[in-house]
Amino acid sequence: MLSSIPGSSFKALPFPGCDKLIHFAEYMVLGFLWARALAPGTAAAILIGIFFGITDEYHQIFVPLRQFCVVDIVFDCIGVITGVICQRLLRK
Repeated sequence: MLSSIPGSSFKALPFPGCDKLIHFAEYMVLGFLWARALAPGTAAAILIGIFFGITDEYHQIFVPLRQFCVVDIVFDCIGVITGVICQRLLRK
């Protein structure tokens, strides 16, 4: 849903790089939930999360004042992997 909001609708972030932390946190939760849903499928959870991050960034090309950003994808991937690891550790 947040990806569909035009860039002009966002207020200034409290500090530089805050948006990267938001990407990380959102995708960490997503990775955690995918790992939980796909119990033994750690690799599948990571791949699905990464795929979703890439397609989400691609979608932003079509939203006014938004853009595709590779650095956002990197933070999405790190978040997904962290979420999967957390879920696996919690399961043990």
